[in-house]
Amino acid sequence: MIGCLRRLALIFICLATQFHSSVFPMDRVWTRMTGQTPAEAPPLVVDLDQDGTEEILILNRIGQLLHWTGDGEALGLGLDGTVAQLPEGLWSSPIVPLRLASGDIRLLACSVEGFLVAIDSEFKIVWTHQLAGKTQFGRAIPLVTGQTDSTGRIYIGDLSGTVTCMDFTGAEIWKRTLEGGPCRAPLSLFSGAGGKPVSLLVGTGGDLCCLGGESGDVHWKTRLNDPILSKPIVLETNDQPLILCGSGEGSLYALSTDGDILWKASIGDQIDSSITTFQ
Repeated sequence: MIGCLRRLALIFICLATQFHSSVFPMDRVWTRMTGQTPAEAPPLVVDLDQDGTEEILILNRIGQLLHWTGDGEALGLGLDGTVAQLPEGLWSSPIVPLRLASGDIRLLACSVEGFLVAIDSEFKIVWTHQLAGKTQFGRAIPLVTGQTDSTGRIYIGDLSGTVTCMDFTGAEIWKRTLEGGPCRAPLSLFSGAGGKPVSLLVGTGGDLCCLGGESGDVHWKTRLNDPILSKPIVLETNDQPLILCGSGEGSLYALSTDGDILWKASIGDQIDSSITTFQ
């Protein structure tokens, strides 16, 4: 099942695919209005109460959070299934689910203004955090690591070039302002060989930086080209892991985990979306 958002029509369209030989026709199953404004972010499909039934959550531009069944039926009692109204701001980035050790869930969302909120399964705001700067439209995606309340971490970058690390209660662990420029792309994680601790990959302006996940210390910085808009990824190969990252001038870079540029491929146009690999 595939969800598509039509920004101008304020409509959520659910399409079903049927596989017949090499043809993949899609039939419209249902449509719903997304509250008072369009939804810029993709929907989140999640089993909130872990009863085996997945539901749909969708956040529109003005912060109306809508809750539907998989069949498009409204579960919320408000307009078009609204269950919560987030604080004033422009909400364009995806909701990120966070499962606590207790089994409870938190839903993380961040506005363009840099206001990060955590919502519980009753759709109540349990904590908030104001980032140092605004965030890139559609790309303020918190990065979550760990599975326990004490060791779990939330990382997010903003347009001031600041990366913030928090625990699962929203308490700040560390904050690092980088000199390269704004953080416009989502962050990535990778684990070093030989049991080395988790590190962060951060695009800041035209620099790709590697930060220590626990300290925020800068391990290395490599100049690519402005602006870095695509999320860096780590590709495991037979020889060595490769870090792939696109740049604003239209090149795809491959780097070692030490930050050395191994090769560069010209794509011919700005790389501003996610990188996908297949073998």
